[in-house]
Amino acid sequence: MIELNLLKKRWETFHKRLVFIRFISLYFLGLFFLLIVFGINYLTNNTVISRIKSKIEKIQKDLMSDKASFEKLKSYKIKSNLLVKKLSFYNDEIADRIIWTDKLIIISESMPYGMWLWKVSYRKDYEMGKKEKFLIIEGFISPEITKPRKAISFFMENLRKKGDGVFEEIFLRRVRSEKFEGRKVYHFEIECKLKGKSEDERMVKVS
Repeated sequence: MIELNLLKKRWETFHKRLVFIRFISLYFLGLFFLLIVFGINYLTNNTVISRIKSKIEKIQKDLMSDKASFEKLKSYKIKSNLLVKKLSFYNDEIADRIIWTDKLIIISESMPYGMWLWKVSYRKDYEMGKKEKFLIIEGFISPEITKPRKAISFFMENLRKKGDGVFEEIFLRRVRSEKFEGRKVYHFEIECKLKGKSEDERMVKVS
């Protein structure tokens, strides 16, 4: 007698289908899980990337601001250097300037009759690293009124006496005859070496 176990075959078929369904379910669950993980990772990375981009943009803005500030500082430095040079120049000019009032008074009071001024100038020399200052007095003498040698001697003597605190040395540089408005005159040039700072110049510098 032959017996067929139909129930066993059906069970094997059902078991195979169940295994297949479970495999398919696990596969899709795994795939879904991976998609969720990748999605979360993608969103996280996007957030991190966005933060990094915003930080980079902020850094770039800060760099541009710092660059502008640096350029301003650079321009301010250039301007300050120019101002320092100008101040140095003005300080030198103030240190070298001459107060003319007392000197012109001495010169005018020392001139004899028959002599008149043409020009008073100023020059600087450097000898052995020391700055020397000179006044150059130029003028004319009319020989019809006074003798040139006598007038010049009188003038220089008065300059020595009246300018004792101002002039250190007085030199006659040249005398020559010339024609001025059709008349014979003598043109003279006297050089006066100035002493160090006079009292009034010190007061001006201190004030």
